[in-house]
Amino acid sequence: VVEIKGGVCFFLPLGPFRHSPYPYNFLMASLFLGAVYTTVLTLGMQFVYRYCALCRTPLTVPQFAAMYFAGVSSMFAASFASFFVFRGVTPQDTEILRQHPAYQEDTPVYMAVDPTSVRSTAHLIFTQVIIFGVYVVIVYTASKINKKVRDATAGMSKYTRKAHRQLNKVMIMQALYPGILLGTPVIVACVGVEFRLDVPWLGIYLVPSASLLPIVNAITVMTVIPSIRKRVFGRGWADAGSTSRGVSTELKQRNLSKSLPNVEF
Repeated sequence: VVEIKGGVCFFLPLGPFRHSPYPYNFLMASLFLGAVYTTVLTLGMQFVYRYCALCRTPLTVPQFAAMYFAGVSSMFAASFASFFVFRGVTPQDTEILRQHPAYQEDTPVYMAVDPTSVRSTAHLIFTQVIIFGVYVVIVYTASKINKKVRDATAGMSKYTRKAHRQLNKVMIMQALYPGILLGTPVIVACVGVEFRLDVPWLGIYLVPSASLLPIVNAITVMTVIPSIRKRVFGRGWADAGSTSRGVSTELKQRNLSKSLPNVEF
């Protein structure tokens, strides 16, 4: 759970790690940060993959695996930098945390972000840069993908055009959800620490909203793609087959990209 009180950001491991001393409190907080960073990063990677498939040279499996490994490794390296950037339990921070009604009794251990530390501030800025940078990539690649698909519409079958529209819709929706459910509260948390503000009950919103992302993404696919929607809800198996052929055609992106002209940066 993440709480901001008195301008100090507290990462609170709960459950069996509620009273675990250093380094376990830092380990849990670092894993949480790494998961948040990776969630945001992978959004941009799916847009980059489709952009390369349609607009440039398609990525091979080793190339994509290397890109994914490099991205995830860098995100977890940044998250585990918290061992050197943030501070552990102190009497002053514990007194601040106990002002929160949820932690007055049985106060858990924590990792604290020092708002006066240059290293902590740099780490917060890095977090904001990750979020903004990924969404800049998403906007750029999405615009290029849409332009490419529009330019090639005349040479597509109606099933392929429909599959592209459905895939575009799913990708955009899956990019918007994390921005609203995860990116916005993270930015608010960073700003709260930088300006030493209170953000009451941030943890009640941030943790459940982040946990909802896999569920929301799955529901999006089940409700937006007609073939999946009809199969899940038991309607129109025969009709679903025609749309499935369109989706199957779309999934052959490498073959489609060869028939499309190159788009330069």
